[in-house]
Amino acid sequence: MTRAVLYMNSRTYSEQLKKESGGQLSSLRRSVPDEVVTWLNSLPGTDYEGRKIKEIVNFQLDGKRLLWECYSLVELEDR
Repeated sequence: MTRAVLYMNSRTYSEQLKKESGGQLSSLRRSVPDEVVTWLNSLPGTDYEGRKIKEIVNFQLDGKRLLWECYSLVELEDR
């Protein structure tokens, strides 16, 4: 079983959404829990260093509303 720690913060998340939405952030909610849940829900099944993320094991959220940082411990699929 291989695990990895992934990191995301509010600024990077906003920039990522801007790129994906063609520069519009109208769909960005100002509620941190919704943003964090959306990011965490997007992780399983995505590639990380050549392996797929199997599941989220745990996460830690620091910060408030608009400025936050989230560390997520994920389990990777076996090769």
